[in-house]
Amino acid sequence: MICPNPKCNNTRTDIKSEKQEVKGKEVLRNRYCSKCDTSFSTKEKINIITKRKPRPDKLLMNFRFYMYGTYRQWKFLTALNELEESQGGLSKIKNKFSGWGAIKKSGKSGVALTPLGSDGNINIKNKKIFNSLTKKMIEGKKKTIQFILSSSVYWKYKNFIMKKELIKDYEIEIINSRLNKLDVKKWKIKAITKKNKIESELCNKVIDEIYDFQKSVSMYINNKEYDQNFYINYKIEEKFSIWNSAETKVLSDNWKSERTWFRYINSK
Repeated sequence: MICPNPKCNNTRTDIKSEKQEVKGKEVLRNRYCSKCDTSFSTKEKINIITKRKPRPDKLLMNFRFYMYGTYRQWKFLTALNELEESQGGLSKIKNKFSGWGAIKKSGKSGVALTPLGSDGNINIKNKKIFNSLTKKMIEGKKKTIQFILSSSVYWKYKNFIMKKELIKDYEIEIINSRLNKLDVKKWKIKAITKKNKIESELCNKVIDEIYDFQKSVSMYINNKEYDQNFYINYKIEEKFSIWNSAETKVLSDNWKSERTWFRYINSK
């Protein structure tokens, strides 16, 4: 607080005492300027700034990222487990390989075992070395998004927050049924072939949703907002309640693990 003495104008003054009104909307502060020995009082209003609720589209994007991250790190772990099983399990792997590492090639992610005697550096730029690796590639990002959309949870949450262009329950059942059996492209061909207008329209909605989902991920995946703390602290609206408190804690604790974060950043 600046000293009110025009001959002083000291930018730092001390508070000797203060008293807050009963209603809590104003504070009376007695101040003192040590530079010119001036005492004065101020009456300050308290403005309570309420945190604005995120827009529905922002809530949906956060949910997309959380679901995407959760499933991508799980797909990485699945690929690693399948790779270990294909080599006879951990006991046999130890006799052949010194460890494993994450690999990327042409935008695709995977995991590879490092041969004994190797320095652990995998040169994936060399096509011959890449092809000779004992590896398992993770499914494409679009396929993971389609997997998320094959669950009724995604569509019900979107209905919960967006309120516009709601997907009816029977439509969600059709989407779930088709995506759990068919790739979206095959579903589209089948719907056109059978001249099923309802399914064609639903399929188009799913295709649009996949595009919007993938666009969100592509544009903001490296945004600092979506760091490890985002996944640790993510809380969905209580009214929607996908997970109970115990499940939420398990998910949060899982994201605290550096292994989980490693799996995600090497598969995102």
